[in-house]
Amino acid sequence: MQIYRQPCSICEPLPSRVVLITGLSNPACCCLHPQLRSFLDSLSFPAEQKVSKNFPFTECLTATSMESSGWNRPKCGDVSIIRASLSNAYQFTFTYGSREFARQAVLHWRQLRQLSGRLLVITGSCGLDLVERLEEQTGWGGHPIENGRTLRVLALGPVARKSRLPVVTAIQGQRDWISKVFYRQAKTSIAKVGHMDYWTSDRIKEMANQWLVDNTSV
Repeated sequence: MQIYRQPCSICEPLPSRVVLITGLSNPACCCLHPQLRSFLDSLSFPAEQKVSKNFPFTECLTATSMESSGWNRPKCGDVSIIRASLSNAYQFTFTYGSREFARQAVLHWRQLRQLSGRLLVITGSCGLDLVERLEEQTGWGGHPIENGRTLRVLALGPVARKSRLPVVTAIQGQRDWISKVFYRQAKTSIAKVGHMDYWTSDRIKEMANQWLVDNTSV
């Protein structure tokens, strides 16, 4: 994916950092969808320690560069459900066996990890699979790296292979049949939540804030 070739915008070391990682509904842009941005704003965490972009946290591609790769670039946040689903399905497949993806994406992940004393990642859908793949490529496996830099993951409705990371807390909606097909390790089930409901659910927001407290108070 062409956007992974762009320079990463994460360049400042911070003691703690919160990021949201999902598949890119718009492959030309890392801007958070309005629902994800609202979810991020609801988190009780210092604003300067929240990353307001999706992985790989780069600038949006230009219309010219997207046309050269065969895409008509939609506006940021202006993506239909069908197009978003196709894009996410492609990325879910892309993360499994592509060496090119691993080579490009791991550079962004490595920089993020090394500049975050405590990295708190909230994933949606195939976001957990992305994190799993990146930790596998670096060889870190979710464990602390140099100078005690740690990783914690809150996975909302994960669409992923069996998780090997020791740092994952998974939440699954009772109505989320998509996640249930792929991921059967979730120990927390929330009533009346489907695959598209996590970012707007008040209950999930409460749980995410408590998860942040639990993982920053030690």
